[in-house]
Amino acid sequence: HLITNLPEYLQSHPLSEQVQVVSYNVYEVAADPATESLNLDWTNLSNNPHFNNAEHVVFLHFGVAGIVLTCVDSHNIRLECQGFNNATFRIPDERGYQPDAVPIIPENGTIEHSLRSTLRVKSLCTSLL
Repeated sequence: HLITNLPEYLQSHPLSEQVQVVSYNVYEVAADPATESLNLDWTNLSNNPHFNNAEHVVFLHFGVAGIVLTCVDSHNIRLECQGFNNATFRIPDERGYQPDAVPIIPENGTIEHSLRSTLRVKSLCTSLL
């Protein structure tokens, strides 16, 4: 299990002094509980005194493999560089929810609305190998 091994991995492969891992969690694979957990983590992070000094905050999602637009796909590492405002589940989540072309955040517009990462995704993938 990736999360079980993460603390040990981070001890043997230290990150830059500028990077601080505040928490790592496994969420239920279901839309509503995952959203609730993420919102709770955001609230807890916002109350963390180190957060106010943070230049960047990153939530890293190790998702469910599927058909995705990827920048890099190598050695089973798939980093997405673009996200759409589109909840379409090929199969129901753990609670039976199976949306089809539903906006994730209706205030952000249609399902065609997307965000692209400004991170150097190809370099990140190379450094993970």
